[in-house]
Order: sequence, then structure tokens, then C-alpha cells
Amino acid sequence: MTTTTRAVDRIEALTDALASLNNWTDPRTPAYQNRNPLLLKALLPDHKRDERGRRVFERLAAGYDNARNDVGLKVSGRSTYCNLTVDSTLTDLVAVYGHDRSRAADVKKFLRAALRDDSIRECQRLGWFVNDGQGDYKYVSEAEEGGVIVGFHGERKTARSWRTGQGSSRKRHSQRRANQVGRVQTV
Repeated sequence: MTTTTRAVDRIEALTDALASLNNWTDPRTPAYQNRNPLLLKALLPDHKRDERGRRVFERLAAGYDNARNDVGLKVSGRSTYCNLTVDSTLTDLVAVYGHDRSRAADVKKFLRAALRDDSIRECQRLGWFVNDGQGDYKYVSEAEEGGVIVGFHGERKTARSWRTGQGSSRKRHSQRRANQVGRVQTV
């Protein structure tokens, strides 16, 4: 029997590394109790929150998806809540999530093991997480087929039309959706 190993997604590994700083698998921590691995703040009035203003999710899957999406937005330079760009560093990202900049060493160590890449540094450019050298940076919403892909040059198409080369008939909805929920992927 042969087994195939799948490469770990860079954004997912980074999300896991940042979540590990919050001890998100320890049931005694707010990250675990809130089902919020990155202790994301509640931004909208209808978001359920704890006494410190951090989001509380009903399920871990929802909290993790939001965490992954948030990391994807930040490393792509698309977050409206921080001043990170693709040229910012891993250390900058760690600080944005409220940790001491020295904790970037822990994130680096985690990422080196998770991605099996000893070249990762604390000064790693965030753009590296969204570009594997195979293409341009792209932002992809969580919905695979009905989602939107946004290139840094502003073109917006549905995932299906991107692959087929056709334009989007749902541009206005897609633009709204791209600004709400997303993840980063190299296409």
C-alpha cells in the first residue's frame, strides 16, 4: 500500500501556529471556551462576545474558519483593520494579534515543523504565505464555486468564471462577498 502526503496549506499552518500562542486546545483557556482560536474581537453588534469583547462561536469549525479567513486577509494586505501588507513580516503579524513580537520565534518554530521548511524566518514576508512562486496573489472567498476571486489589479470574477475565462454576472454580490469572508490562495 502506498500513501500520499499532501502539502499543508501555508495559511492553515500559519493559523494553527498563531492559535497555538493562545493554547487553543487547552479547555481552560478563553480560546477554547469561546471556540475562537485567535481570540478575534467581535466587530459587529450582532456578534456574540465575552466580557472582553472577543467573539464567541457556537462551534469550533466556525471559529476556525473565521480565524483562517482573518489570517488570509491580513497576509494578503487586504484587512481594513490593520496596516499589514504582503511586505510586512511574520513578527508584524504576531504583534497585530496582540502577542509580544518575541513570540514570532515560537510561530517560526511551529511553521518550520508544519511545513517542513527550515528556511522560514521571523522576518518572513507575509506575501510568501499567499504566493508559492507559481502565480499572482489571489483572494478567494470561502465558497469554492460561487465565490469570488480578486486579483490585486482589481479584477473580480466568480471562481467558475475565473477558470473558464468568462465574466461574472453577479459582480455586485461578489464584491460584497469578497469584502465579508475570504481566504487567500495562489491561482
